[in-house]
Amino acid sequence: MPAPHVPPPGLPDLLGRDPAPWRALEGANLFLTGGTGFLGCNLLEALFYLKDTLGLNLSLTVLTRDPAAFAKKAPRLATHPALTLWPGDVTDFSPPPGSFTHLIHGAAPAASAHSRQGDEDTLARSRAATARVLDFARRAGAARLLYLSSGAVYGAEAFADGKPAAETASLRPTTAYGQAKAEAEDTLRAEAARAGPGLAIARAFTFLGPWQDLDAGFAVTDFIRAARAGQPIVLHGPPATVRSYLYAPEAAAHLLRLLTLSTPETTCNVGSPQPVTMRELAEAVRTVFAPGVAIKERPGLQPANAYLPECTRAESLGLRATVPLPEALRLTRAFLDRLA
Repeated sequence: MPAPHVPPPGLPDLLGRDPAPWRALEGANLFLTGGTGFLGCNLLEALFYLKDTLGLNLSLTVLTRDPAAFAKKAPRLATHPALTLWPGDVTDFSPPPGSFTHLIHGAAPAASAHSRQGDEDTLARSRAATARVLDFARRAGAARLLYLSSGAVYGAEAFADGKPAAETASLRPTTAYGQAKAEAEDTLRAEAARAGPGLAIARAFTFLGPWQDLDAGFAVTDFIRAARAGQPIVLHGPPATVRSYLYAPEAAAHLLRLLTLSTPETTCNVGSPQPVTMRELAEAVRTVFAPGVAIKERPGLQPANAYLPECTRAESLGLRATVPLPEALRLTRAFLDRLA
């Protein structure tokens, strides 16, 4: 009998030790796109924990362009007996056989996050992926679909003067990535209204935690990488720029709650409403990872900005951020130390 899955630090408490809230996933057969990335790996961690520790009967199929690369990156996840890796690209994959109860569509066009608005290649790939996933949802008979959208759908205007973006804010994306996500939301919502699968849309904000690529080029990853190497933490933007960070296993728990809702359609922000400036983030990273390193500021010419979610709707569903930033960093360090 396989050994029980060893979850990331903090995950058991975030999911709870009572299986009752997760009974909606009993007997589930899930299909995931984007399941081998940062957030996808945290979703796999949570699902394997529910299966192995709480005794849920569920199985997962994850679409991946390169099964061998994922097996090298995360052998413990890739070899779990509940997991099937299905090769293919999200825009044109051949459907796996059989029926599926739940779909999670988290894949995004590669290298699209910084593309300019109107970039036709990014938009075309996103449209093809959405159409392919919807076609598969119909064929597979899925009852529930969770779409991982992004706070980028709001555009910079929603965060003017440092205010958080509410789910009711107008969508005015300023990047092709945000535009593609907003278009996909509309397409999926229209399909759900035509008696398609029950739909949950999660507008993801910023996360940190296990399986995050420290070479991803984000502020938090740059700070952690430098601190772990004993090098100065360098702020390359305005120190007053504001972000917020939800611990990734808690994000996974929130996403799975959304997946199990019985409502026809739900859209909410998933993130932490607690703001932190880049200077405060650098100081928090230094405290946890390397108290002796220096912090240097190279603010450049761009003005400070904010990227924050309002989480009223999520909190009304019981999805509250409970892991403060210092604890999220401490848990992240524990996970990285385990991999070392």
